[in-house]
Amino acid sequence: MNMGGPASLAEVEGYLRRLFLDPRMIPLPGGPRFRAWLAGFLARRRAPAAGRRYRQIGGRSPLGAEVRRQADRLQDRLRLPVAVAMRYSAPGAEEALAAMGAAGVERVVAVSLYPQYCRATTQSSEEDLRQANRRGIDVRFVSDHHDHPLFIRALAEMPAVALGHPLAEEGRETHVLFAAHSVPLRLVRRGDPYVSQVQRTAGLLAASACGPVPWTLAFQSRVGPVGWQGPSLEEAVRDIRQKGFRRLVIQPLTFSAENLETLYDLDILLTEKCRGLGFSEVVRVPAVGDRPAYVEALESLVREALRGWEANHV
Repeated sequence: MNMGGPASLAEVEGYLRRLFLDPRMIPLPGGPRFRAWLAGFLARRRAPAAGRRYRQIGGRSPLGAEVRRQADRLQDRLRLPVAVAMRYSAPGAEEALAAMGAAGVERVVAVSLYPQYCRATTQSSEEDLRQANRRGIDVRFVSDHHDHPLFIRALAEMPAVALGHPLAEEGRETHVLFAAHSVPLRLVRRGDPYVSQVQRTAGLLAASACGPVPWTLAFQSRVGPVGWQGPSLEEAVRDIRQKGFRRLVIQPLTFSAENLETLYDLDILLTEKCRGLGFSEVVRVPAVGDRPAYVEALESLVREALRGWEANHV
């Protein structure tokens, strides 16, 4: 399970409308009819700007293709059918469950590809799957993997992909910026575990990969006039530059696959800002994608769920 994304510029408005319709993602006011009208209005208003951003990264979200590759690699390891269920684009939960049902599947392990649990994303996807499960398939959820050793290993391997050498070998002018999607502070105050899980991921990754290289955790993608978890990426890069660092390594922690917020927000917007601040070099570390250690982590999560299932049925 993942968020999804438009597969073409023509799909941008519909994708935004479905996102705005989700009360866990965007808490719009009013009842269902007003929410539907407001979601359509906001989608039409924001689609042109969003389309321009997608055009700069190739005219589509890469997330669908990357998740399909992850699913294919996992299927090869498990020797079990693996379907993809996107929250706001095709294939959705209904399509995924229909394919499973047609194949005679009676039990499904639903794995969230959001590494850290958040009610706005993980819980929304899980509720969507439950509502789509009209066939009564037995479903067990794997809701997060923020501190799974194989996930941390996969993250720790990625800087070398971008740098050509381990992160710990970087010089004294280098600073690491761990980037995480922000969440409204209202969620944090209500006990949502997302921020604490992101901090746990960052701490484990730093201990595994950074060595003497200093690091900072910051948050991206604030939208609207509400309070958001900080510090923001913009605040963080200004502070890092003021401390004299000239080389910046940016690594996303909360995206398991590339998407608009990595390819546009990090690679274009943030990189341009960093150059304006005087950084001599900015290196962005790729998302874990279908890295073998990450697929192995997903396999481990599924097999653990299956063992628990069997134990409960003995």
